[in-house]
Amino acid sequence: MKRANAGKFMLMVLCAVACAEPPTSQVPQRPATSEPQGSPTPLQARIAQSVADRAARGLPVPKLSSDFRSAQGSSLSELRGKKYGPGEGYAYTARTELRYSGPADAGLDRWPELTLTSEQSERLGVTSVALRERYIAQREARSPGF
Repeated sequence: MKRANAGKFMLMVLCAVACAEPPTSQVPQRPATSEPQGSPTPLQARIAQSVADRAARGLPVPKLSSDFRSAQGSSLSELRGKKYGPGEGYAYTARTELRYSGPADAGLDRWPELTLTSEQSERLGVTSVALRERYIAQREARSPGF
């Protein structure tokens, strides 16, 4: 087959395939996933479950807040269920914030040591020990008993 004819043949095949697709209104939607309300991403759901498990065992837990924003929908499962054309897609911002009141909320007896490399110490003009002492003093001033 000559190149010119091969090109025409490919164009006809592409047109036939494009015409064979059902209109958007007839395209079946993907089934909804089992993502819980308030935790639209799988990672946010796992974090919330981990915090809930610790709380159920009576252990201290951090304060948890999650946020999901998208101009195209209100949850990740909704975005995934929509049909998008070529070159289209979805975008979202998912934010999870954990606020620890102390090391026990993180399952630690004490926070790990703050360490600086010699280059960082020189650049900041402070040693690791002095940095840690400053940090603890500031935290104590804001939350006594930290």
